[in-house]
Amino acid sequence: MALALAPIEWTEEEYLELEDASETKHEFLDGHVSALPAGEQLPHNAVCGAMIGILADLLRDQRTRAMAGATEAHNTTSFNTGGALRRLIRRGPCRGFTSDQRIHVPRPKKYYTYPDGGVVCGKSQFHPKGGKQMVLMNPSLLFEVLSPRTEKHDRTTKLMLYRQIESLQDVLLVDPKTKTVEHHHRGPRGWKVPVKKHRGAIKVLGGEIQVTELFEGLE
Repeated sequence: MALALAPIEWTEEEYLELEDASETKHEFLDGHVSALPAGEQLPHNAVCGAMIGILADLLRDQRTRAMAGATEAHNTTSFNTGGALRRLIRRGPCRGFTSDQRIHVPRPKKYYTYPDGGVVCGKSQFHPKGGKQMVLMNPSLLFEVLSPRTEKHDRTTKLMLYRQIESLQDVLLVDPKTKTVEHHHRGPRGWKVPVKKHRGAIKVLGGEIQVTELFEGLE
């Protein structure tokens, strides 16, 4: 959960300067800054995404099972989701990234944050003020793994702002507690009514992922 810093107004330039020099990740929303864990560059995230897919395949083949707990359930679900997406986009024009990747939403408010993971297709575009390829501007898919502490923020503020990203086609809200996935998809006429599933397939990025695969290893 984000930890708010002193209640002062930060400019976008001050935030970016802070973030470039900091070992701790921060979220920025319209002048307000909250502390999170530290980020890495996109190549780091692409490699992590590939490793997640390889390890997920290995664990799946061995039928390894994890004990369910709040933090472990979140991490297992995030790991599984990244692995499922990696298998879907493998050898294609898209690349996955992990929760270390910072993204930027330019409107209606200036917003910088870290999703639990996602995919970018085609050439990555980075914020010119961000430096070091640290601020991705054109994700194609984003996912959030819900938890009691973050669900309200993920479903309201974060989701509303994510939907303003022009390149974004899909948002997945993955709930390990109910083992359901809420799929938000942008069609030719805009964002469609979200679909919630606890089984079956979800169509994203020209392919399909199985809902049950995202919760493998949970009790």
